[in-house]
Amino acid sequence: QTCALPIRAARGDQMFVFSYEEPIDNDYQHPVLVCAAQISRKRMAECRSFSDFNEAEKRQLEQARQTIKENLFFFDFSGCGEIMAGNKGAAELDAKISEMIALGCRPSGIVIDWFWHMVLRAANHAKIDIHNIRNFAQGMLAEFKQIAGRHNVWFWINQQTASAEASRKKVGDYNTAAEYKGFANTLNFCFNLGAMDLNQVTEIKSSKSRGARVQKMALQLDGDFATFRSCEDTFVLDERTRKFVPRQAQHAMPTADTQPPKSSTAQDYAVGELPI
Repeated sequence: QTCALPIRAARGDQMFVFSYEEPIDNDYQHPVLVCAAQISRKRMAECRSFSDFNEAEKRQLEQARQTIKENLFFFDFSGCGEIMAGNKGAAELDAKISEMIALGCRPSGIVIDWFWHMVLRAANHAKIDIHNIRNFAQGMLAEFKQIAGRHNVWFWINQQTASAEASRKKVGDYNTAAEYKGFANTLNFCFNLGAMDLNQVTEIKSSKSRGARVQKMALQLDGDFATFRSCEDTFVLDERTRKFVPRQAQHAMPTADTQPPKSSTAQDYAVGELPI
């Protein structure tokens, strides 16, 4: 999510992020700025003021801040601020989206961080019996679909994996969500992240791909940026088309001078640089 938001914003897509667990503060937004500016956290920590950055870094920061200001909108629905927002579930979310659209700001995507905390707060406000809370959650997911269709937006909904599954090396399926196993049953798509090993490598498993066979991939984190790579190193970047292609197919693709395209392995490219 931290990397996806700046990528979408750099394209000019306006994104709304609703935080139901943590207040929107510098700790929440800082990772987004790091990824948008492509300046490491270590370097950020070394510079106590803006003047400590070199000229190239200053330009990167200014551009990143402008991109975030224009296209990323953070809404504190944690209830930690002066206004107790975030207690009324999907209806409150829909009202805020409609309000922003009326002001001329139309989002392309909505991020919910995170779902179960949103459910608990809305259920408590509506005095839902604890035994009916999962049915209440299912109804909220149905409302998300209605909101998505009404405003022509897509939703990115964060939900935790069950602690028992998170502790295993195996990556869980879409039905291993914490508190509510049926979380992704009605969603179009979901993916699951496994626990990182000592090399900071974790598997990302795509579930509910509507019957499409998904190749096994891995997600590697270096502490600041994420890099994707094929587990078998079978994909390369075709510099001509800027797309990842199977290694065995690279020589079959003609170029202007009939030479095989220059290629690099997928792990050489940070998320912010991927030709998505």
